[in-house]
Amino acid sequence: MVTTDVEHAHTGAGTRGNLVYGAVYSAAIGGSVVSLSVLLIDALAGRALFTPSLLGSVLFFGASAETFAGIDLTAVALWTVVHVLGFLVLGTAASWLYQGLRGSGIGADFPTVLALVVLGEAMFLGANILAAISMTPFLRWAYRQGEASGR
Repeated sequence: MVTTDVEHAHTGAGTRGNLVYGAVYSAAIGGSVVSLSVLLIDALAGRALFTPSLLGSVLFFGASAETFAGIDLTAVALWTVVHVLGFLVLGTAASWLYQGLRGSGIGADFPTVLALVVLGEAMFLGANILAAISMTPFLRWAYRQGEASGR
């Protein structure tokens, strides 16, 4: 028996199109929230685009975080590509999980998937906190730079 997308929509089974749509949609929302938050924090500190420029310079050009001085738009663009790809991976995983649970008969609903995604985000945040410990010397340096410039 051949089924159509309309029949899949009624039975709860996912299609590849639904997976891609969910992945892109969730990646766009999640990535935008993170990007705008970082931009707002940087702008309030008087250095818009500092964070993506720093991350891109360290990741792609091997710059030292302690000697980083200015904004490099190439580094910002390269970091943006990494950021988008990372959120597409996370969005695809979340969409795949949601569709898999819906089609499994478990009867997963939005709160269940949201709880799983929040758990994943908490684990990601924990990994970032552990990684930030190694950045403590840079953070001290950045704080001293901010004090010296009167910010």
